[in-house]
Amino acid sequence: MPYVALSILIPLFSSFSFSTGSIGDLLQEHGLPGGLLPKAVESFAHDPSSGLLEVLIGRPCYAWYEDGLSFFDREVRGNLSYGALQSVVGWSQEELFLWLPVKEIVIADSDSGVILFDIGVAHKRLPVSSFEDPPDCLPGAEEAAVEAGLGKAFSSRDNDNGKVLMWMVNCASLVTSGIRYQHLCSDISCHSFKNGMNDE
Repeated sequence: MPYVALSILIPLFSSFSFSTGSIGDLLQEHGLPGGLLPKAVESFAHDPSSGLLEVLIGRPCYAWYEDGLSFFDREVRGNLSYGALQSVVGWSQEELFLWLPVKEIVIADSDSGVILFDIGVAHKRLPVSSFEDPPDCLPGAEEAAVEAGLGKAFSSRDNDNGKVLMWMVNCASLVTSGIRYQHLCSDISCHSFKNGMNDE
């Protein structure tokens, strides 16, 4: 009986490639930016025949990219092909006060310098250069914002509840991507936050 089980498991695992390189190297080999996933990746496995990519992260965590805040589960999965990561599971992005699942990431034209994120309700067009370097992935949204250089903006609200904190995170996201969402910063606290950033 043990031999039967072993004969079943060997073909299953032999299809996976456990690389000694980094996840960034694998992504770049497939035409995607090396900083697409955070530094906290502990291990990953890729099946070249099916494209299945499984990534284990040290713990659920938040990472700050130029366009805003992302949340990663302990395990992130997707189908990796050249220029695309599809059927993504375990990655969410904060947009307009909501957490939306990242479903697909595609670079349709490598010369365009644009990467497309499918978040279900919309497709975001972002510069590939925003994902060249992997961000730190930290256990709290506040820590991720501090790591991104927004710590000063948070200092006066540290003792407030999580809703206020997340409002400030959202304001930071709106301000840093103001070319898309600037009209939504109508609340005085968001204006104050924006002015505070401009004063530095």
